[in-house]
Amino acid sequence: MKRFYIIILLQLLMWQFLSFSSQAQIVSRTIHIEKAGTLSTLIPSKDKYLIEELILSGNINGTDIKYIREMTGGGEYCDMTNGKLIKLNLEDVNIVAGGIPYIWQKYDRTENNCVSDYMFYDLEQLNSIILPRNTIAIGVGTFNLCTGLKSVNIGNNVSTICRDAFSYCPELTTVTIPESVTSIGESAFWHCSSLTSITIPNRVISIGARALEDCTRLSEIHCKAQNPPTINSSVFDKSKNRLKLYVPKGSSKAYKNAEGWKEFTNIIEE
Repeated sequence: MKRFYIIILLQLLMWQFLSFSSQAQIVSRTIHIEKAGTLSTLIPSKDKYLIEELILSGNINGTDIKYIREMTGGGEYCDMTNGKLIKLNLEDVNIVAGGIPYIWQKYDRTENNCVSDYMFYDLEQLNSIILPRNTIAIGVGTFNLCTGLKSVNIGNNVSTICRDAFSYCPELTTVTIPESVTSIGESAFWHCSSLTSITIPNRVISIGARALEDCTRLSEIHCKAQNPPTINSSVFDKSKNRLKLYVPKGSSKAYKNAEGWKEFTNIIEE
């Protein structure tokens, strides 16, 4: 009888080991989506909440975004799921119009080549993301309240970063704004308290109010525009005397006379 129980115990331990091993192997997946809206058919339901890193290519729409949100721990109404996805690579993806609502049944339509409004809103465990290389705009509140987001690769075709796009991402330590960007919206990087430096490309002509306010660790701003972008005094924290503003050679005088920039006490040409 004792031998019988030992055999049963060993079988149970072996079953648990095999179960754990099969789950541990399902960490990263690379998937090509030929037809938008079909991601859920390419990932078995038993694997949906086990994947931690997802690399996609092909075409996706709102239906796929909703599925990705669920895999990343966020439901349609910002309720929680058991998803474990933390790293998302969409570099070779085409976002196309259509599909079902991905959040709140209001912000329900993806647009061609756009990371639409609130697409990744409140996905607290999302750690890093690479956006599609053909993205032309980042919508309103796209990454708002992504409190675990540490890095984002925006891509070189984005022209507009809308209001609240990255607001309240307190763990965001690095972000590269591509040369293609011409406008940065209101509160775009508000309360990104881990950012230490940021580079504003030379094509940027306007920066919205509070865009970099409450970025408490920000110490350096590199502005590549020869002509100071249009801003108001609330874009940055009030304590501009602690910030170093780096500007192109020969442009410091223009910045010292420009509204919103002239309050900086440490303007350095580079």
